[in-house]
This record gives sequence, C-alpha cells and structure tokens, in this order.
Amino acid sequence: MAAPLPHLDRDTFAAALRDLPAPMDAARRLPDAALTGLHAHYEALRRWNRQLSLVGPGTADDVIARHYGEALAGLDWLNAMVPRASDARAPATLVDLGSGGGFPGLVLALARPDLRVFLVEARQRKWSFLSAAARAAQRAGADCAITCINARVDADRAKSAAEMGLPPSPDVIVCRAVRIDARLLGPFEPRPAHPRLLLWAGADPPPAPPPYRPVRHRALPGADARVLWWLAPEAVRLPSSASSGAPADD
Repeated sequence: MAAPLPHLDRDTFAAALRDLPAPMDAARRLPDAALTGLHAHYEALRRWNRQLSLVGPGTADDVIARHYGEALAGLDWLNAMVPRASDARAPATLVDLGSGGGFPGLVLALARPDLRVFLVEARQRKWSFLSAAARAAQRAGADCAITCINARVDADRAKSAAEMGLPPSPDVIVCRAVRIDARLLGPFEPRPAHPRLLLWAGADPPPAPPPYRPVRHRALPGADARVLWWLAPEAVRLPSSASSGAPADD
C-alpha cells in the first residue's frame, strides 16, 4: 500500500504548478479552468493512490514536478504538432497508451480541451480510476473531451483500433509507462498520415519502429535518466515552432 499524498487546496496546488522550472512551466499560461481540473485530478489521485499505487512515494512537490510537470513539459511540442483547431475543423485526436494515473494524457487533455483524448489502460482498476478522475475534473468545471478505454493495445491480438473504441488514425500518440514498439502501433492506420509520437523515456534514444526517427529530445529537470522524445516519420519536416529543446539527434 502506497504512502498517502498530502491534501492541497486548489490555490496551493496551482501555485506549486506555476512555480515549476522550464520546460515544465506551462501551467503559468493555463486558464483557471484547467488548473481547477488538474487539482480535481490530484484529489482523485490522492484518494485512490493508497490502494492502487498510481504514483510512488514522495512529497507533494516531488509528485507535482515528477508527474504533472513532466507531462506539461510536452505541451509546447504538442501545440507544434497539432495547433489549436478552429470551430470549423474536426478536433484532433490524442491517444495515451498505458495511461495509468493519467500521466501524461489526462494532464494534456485538461491543458488542450480542443483535443479529443483517449486514455488507454489495460488494468481494470486503473481504468476505473481514470474514469473517476476524468469525471471529477469535468464536475469541477474543466472543459475536456476524455474517453477512457480498458484495452490492451497489441497488434498480435488482431484487434483494430476502431474495434477497441479508438480513433483508427490518431494525430498524436503519447506514451510514458510502456515501451513503444511496432506491436503497439500495429492497430493504428497510417492514414492520412502517421501519428506523431511523444515519448517519456530514458536518456538513450528509444527504439523507433519504422518509419519513425527521434527528431527532438529534452532533459527533464530533477533526473538525468528521464527525457522527453519527439519521434516523427522520416519524411516529416518539423515546424519552426518546434525549435525549443535540444537539437535533432541526426
């Protein structure tokens, strides 16, 4: 059973988020509704963590930086991958494989309410937590479009993304808890284009299933072993707005 997380009121939680260093400082630019939704998620995490061990032990500052801050470190790259859509366009889709405690997918859903976000979790109890946390954020007034899917995404299981309730061709796939490989990407169709990949992984370049290659990486403060990677198909040119972070590892 995990150690309990401390109770934080909404303003204390929001202040801790806003005090995070770059590149985890996206909370300084989030609207109040997003911060309120993130606090509702934290309170749900606090209630469920003792039974499910969704996050490891640590102080509130550790948890906020290690989980919320690291998820938000990908927000500017996500914005470059999928700019905010006008009302006339269909919303872009993001799939989080192995969402666990909602990191990074639920955090990014609250930061980008224009996206349709799918949180995929194979373990039923953690899927139940994700569903409860998403409802709590929405009841708190957060504007977000979140669907929680209890499934194991694996090409060897011969189920398509659509059969699992997922978008067949998502715009972005994010992954923090599991290693990405061709089996995980197999159920998704590369039409009209291959999805962009954001991976939270170790310092070594993650194995990139064809046709992907690492094009950007950035260290995450607090631990040399945790790095954010942007993977793109070989033929894709990065937008100029993606220039933050380390240079491409070509």
